[in-house]
Amino acid sequence: MPVIQCDIREGWSDEQKAALADGITSVVSKVGNVPVERIHVVIREGRGLHFMFGGEHVAEYEPPGDG
Repeated sequence: MPVIQCDIREGWSDEQKAALADGITSVVSKVGNVPVERIHVVIREGRGLHFMFGGEHVAEYEPPGDG
């Protein structure tokens, strides 16, 4: 039973998180030949402050603008 953990910054909509989980589930099922019912996806959200890359904090999430 695969358990896939995904860490993202706060700010994603429920629809985006659902699409992410659906996509991850689909890929793991196809690549691993695992029934969808056996795949668990855990999404954890954190502020940009909780993520560091190269010694720098990641900026807070800002949804893309309209244009």
